[in-house]
Amino acid sequence: TLTLSLYFDFLVLFTFIFTIFQVNTNQIHKWAHQSQPNIFAQKLMKFKIILSPQEHSKHHSGDINSHYCITTG
Repeated sequence: TLTLSLYFDFLVLFTFIFTIFQVNTNQIHKWAHQSQPNIFAQKLMKFKIILSPQEHSKHHSGDINSHYCITTG
């Protein structure tokens, strides 16, 4: 998808950002389970760019049918 969008110059920025998040989904989920993720992850969580432990904990407490997105919550 990224290669095609670059070739055709179509939605390049969106596709690039989507690809970055998609590739790092497991790492973002891991950070959401850590008590002290690195400073870079903490900043992204602070600005609600990636999933924070507080948001992800809602998934683990009670209703598992909500807050289940492991990238952005």
